[in-house]
Amino acid sequence: DAAALDAARDAVLRERGVRVYSRLRGAAVGPEADECYFELTLGPRHLEVADAVYVGAWRAFFAALGPQPGGRKGVGDAEPQS
Repeated sequence: DAAALDAARDAVLRERGVRVYSRLRGAAVGPEADECYFELTLGPRHLEVADAVYVGAWRAFFAALGPQPGGRKGVGDAEPQS
């Protein structure tokens, strides 16, 4: 739900100093929302962020969400590739 996504985003910001998205959008964002999205915007300052910092922030975001229904591995659970 949107509250869980925002809580995970805020946890990453507190722990890593990286905001993975600014705000959620959608027709029904809120407690009753069944679908929401965010827009990813990259500018010149984002090019200075190391790939490892960016990927690490998203991994932390998915880890903060916890296990997902159905027991499938989420994006944040993927094994790092060497």
